Formats: sequence, C-alpha cells, structure tokens
Amino acid sequence: MERILHRIIRLTLLWVALLVPSTGCVGMASFLLYAWKGNTVPAKFEGLVEKKVAVVCVSDTNIYTSELATGVSVILQQKVLDIEVIPQSKIHEWQDSNEWDELEYQTLGEGVGADVILAIELDSFRLYEGQTMYKGRAHVSLAVHDVAQDEKVVFSSLPTEHIFPVNAAYATTDMSEDRFRKQFIRSLAQEISRNFYAFDVQEQFAADRTLVAP
Repeated sequence: MERILHRIIRLTLLWVALLVPSTGCVGMASFLLYAWKGNTVPAKFEGLVEKKVAVVCVSDTNIYTSELATGVSVILQQKVLDIEVIPQSKIHEWQDSNEWDELEYQTLGEGVGADVILAIELDSFRLYEGQTMYKGRAHVSLAVHDVAQDEKVVFSSLPTEHIFPVNAAYATTDMSEDRFRKQFIRSLAQEISRNFYAFDVQEQFAADRTLVAP
C-alpha cells in the first residue's frame, strides 16, 4: 500500500509539472519534484566563489534598481563561499563621480576593484493586479561579466518573469504598498541569487512562506 501511495504522489507531481501553464507554477512543480527526490538544487553558475563581485541593476524606467541590487548583494554575501561583494555605496559613489554609461561594465569593474560584474537588467516591474490587489510581476535578465577577460560574459540568462505570490493576490487593505514592495523585491532577490549557490528546496519553501506572512 505504501508503495502505491508513493507512486500516486510521484505521478501527481509529474502531472502538475507537465500540465500547469503558468511559468511560476511550473517552476514550483519542478521544485516539488526535487523535494520529493530529496535533492539539493545545484548552482547554475559557481563562478562567483572566491571573487570580488559588483552587483549592478539597470532599468530604463524603474526606480527600485538600487533596492534590488542591495537585496541580491546581501544574499550572495551570506550564501556564496568566500565571496566579497562590493558595497553598493562604493558602486554608487563611483558611478556618480564618473558619469557612468550603463553599458561600460569593464570600466565600472576596474573602478571599484571587482573581479566580475553581476548585471541585472530589470525590464518591467509592477505591484498591482487591478486596483485593489497586490501581485508582483517583474521581467529580469542576468549576465556575469569577467573584468579580467575584457568584460567577457561568462554566464547569462534569458529574460524570465518572476511572479509573487504565484498562486494568489493580496488585497491592498491587508498591507501597505511599501511593505508589499519590499516583500516582492526580497522574493525577486532570492530568485536571482539562487542561480549562484546550491540550495535545499525545503529551506526555500520555508523562506518563501515567511515572505507572505501578514
């Protein structure tokens, strides 16, 4: 009986992964499959280990780039082995003093003493679904530039949509816009950072649940 139950659960998870149309839900189903197998999700790119890293977020229209870059910097500093993340204050000071062109990552890297630049391009960012509900959506793409190799891109990801929360929306009467925005940016920062270190899926679910606590 126990073997039959396990088989039913496994088939159910596979069905969810294959049939749910939402990108966020497919990702959730994939993580459930990892959790069922008891596996740690490996880093997609391990090249930030033992490196001096400058995190830079750029956008044509969004004003929260600095907040997102700071969130990613904090998580990477905590999770990636022997990494040295360049403080955002130092990056901002250099940008202000040098009238930085957002495409000149090589110059920025040399200016702040970084080995690599993690460039986050924030293509869209919104907090609302309708006028009375919060649901965060953002499109981001990533590129890691190696300063020592003349800004060579050593890792990149295509633009992906991050949705928070995936399976619900929250009434604007339940919390302030400022609080929801901070939770959404924290969730987005976690999603970006997980490209660069191995993580346990169960720990991820526990962390994500705390983000939506009232």
